Amino acid sequence: MHVVTAIPIGRGIGADSLSYFSKDPMPVGTVIRVPVRSRNMPALVLSSVSVSEEKLGVKGAGFALKKIPPQTPHRIFTGAFMDAVAISADFHACTTGAMMSALVPQAILEKPPTYAIPDTVRRNFLFEESVVQAPHDERISYYRSSIRESLARGESVLVVVPTIWHAVSLGALFARGIEHRTSVLHGGMTPKTVREEWEHIATSPEPVLVVLTGGFLSVPRSDIGTIIIENEASEHYARRERPFVDIRGATRECARAYGARLINGDTIVSAETYALLKQGDATPAVRPVLHLLSPATTRIVDMRTHDDEKGFSLLSDEVLAMAEHLANDNSTLFVLVGQRGLASTVLCRECGSVITCATCGDPLTIHEKTETVNRHMACHRCGTREAAPQKCAHCGSWNLGMFGVTTDGVVEMLNRELPATPLFRLESDHVKTHREAASVVREWTKTPGGILVGTAMALPYLPQEIPHVAVASIDALFGVPDFRIHEKIMGMLTELRLRAKGFFIIQTRAPELSLVQYAAEGNAEGFYTDELITRKDLEYPPYVVHILLGARGTANAEQGVRAQVEETFADWNPKIFSARGSGGFRALITLPAHEWPHPELLAHLRALPPIVSIAVNPRSVV
Repeated sequence: MHVVTAIPIGRGIGADSLSYFSKDPMPVGTVIRVPVRSRNMPALVLSSVSVSEEKLGVKGAGFALKKIPPQTPHRIFTGAFMDAVAISADFHACTTGAMMSALVPQAILEKPPTYAIPDTVRRNFLFEESVVQAPHDERISYYRSSIRESLARGESVLVVVPTIWHAVSLGALFARGIEHRTSVLHGGMTPKTVREEWEHIATSPEPVLVVLTGGFLSVPRSDIGTIIIENEASEHYARRERPFVDIRGATRECARAYGARLINGDTIVSAETYALLKQGDATPAVRPVLHLLSPATTRIVDMRTHDDEKGFSLLSDEVLAMAEHLANDNSTLFVLVGQRGLASTVLCRECGSVITCATCGDPLTIHEKTETVNRHMACHRCGTREAAPQKCAHCGSWNLGMFGVTTDGVVEMLNRELPATPLFRLESDHVKTHREAASVVREWTKTPGGILVGTAMALPYLPQEIPHVAVASIDALFGVPDFRIHEKIMGMLTELRLRAKGFFIIQTRAPELSLVQYAAEGNAEGFYTDELITRKDLEYPPYVVHILLGARGTANAEQGVRAQVEETFADWNPKIFSARGSGGFRALITLPAHEWPHPELLAHLRALPPIVSIAVNPRSVV
């Protein structure tokens, strides 16, 4: 009889490891199935010792160990991957098993492969991180060259992408000429297909290219020499469910463990990655393109001058005039709307000015009265709160109102003003699958005079060349509670400006914002300078680490957990406040980036009850 200690691979398991009785020894590093509460789930073996050696520990355990049935253990992970998982779990303050559940496909855990997983001695290479900040076509050209060089050296390549659509499209693009050595893995594949591709990757005698989404980082190759993170600034790399893992951080640790070269690429890379460049912690793979040129004629339209006796105007005369002549030019138009549904902005009905934050200049968002807080205005960038204004700071008018540019409103206006124009929509309320989205874009591009109205979700599906682009409004996006929202807006506007070949029009009621000017000029350098100064002043990453705790439950449970959080983390001065909208409470711990992971703090976080969620560097801290 043996005592087997294993890490359950899954979410919601409080302990990092559990112990069991087993008739047979289980090799360390293999995957077995163990009972956890009422479930039977996969687990990674940490140790296996005979009962005679562990006799004192078993007797002093204070509880009876469960038995695991006889079974065949499977080795499905490389040593380098396991090293990366352990470090990533510490950074994200989650268990090793929870981290593995985010990076290993369920299809492999449910039916582990029976073939041998190669795990040769790792090469003694030094980890190297580089950045490719350049337009799409330049990045793709550089990636192709890097992929072929790595394969020629006998090294496999991983291309990590944020969405299924990126995986499908880039997989097809990079596979040309090396189809037999290319695999694609993403969450939209059937378990059977995943297992077939997994086997092809693991058993190929030649190095391979794998294009994958984050849930497949555990690919069974030990010869990985290059890892590329494409669309590195995408918000889709951050998981929205437990464990709240940022795939980019886990990918960086994988590259470090494999001794591989890591390449971060995007048109506008994240501010954190640009900071690495400035600090010398990453090198430019190619000279960063900080002033991006576009053939499009760019115009900023101040929508305050377009309101008429009917009030709030959604589209300017310039955009309507351009749309009216599309069919004659045999061209098309894409109209970006900041958000679907109601995206409210507080405006002065007299002068059209946006009500902005006195601290940082961003548009303010109105919050209705709750049980604990009166109706007020809030800045979702710097956190400033103030009473709802009684009059406009620009003209002194008392005539204020909430307005929003929505997809419904834009489509309604286009139908009214241009009833003969073919309209298409691409937003989550109307398009549910990747196939539907691709079909909508395909039909739009084939329709002369066609207008596509869409939200940010449309961007991955759009062609690299678009005749004309109009941004109906981005003002409401400034009210999104996300400290990276400026980065997102700059990335969207820059990408659309580069794709536009005719006209690129930005409609806004805040044309004086420096971000709008930077996007219209393609001035990435100016944007980064301002963004990093602001983040340093406001204590945002990359200069600090935010650890956000959240709890929601019965009143008694919340009260008990809140008291526990206040007492346990008193040395770290947590800011505790009521959660917005969903009830419960949140606690924010901030510490210098170089101090995390902090061993004592990490131990306290891992000891919290399951009712408490933990997110490290979340996009929103409210």
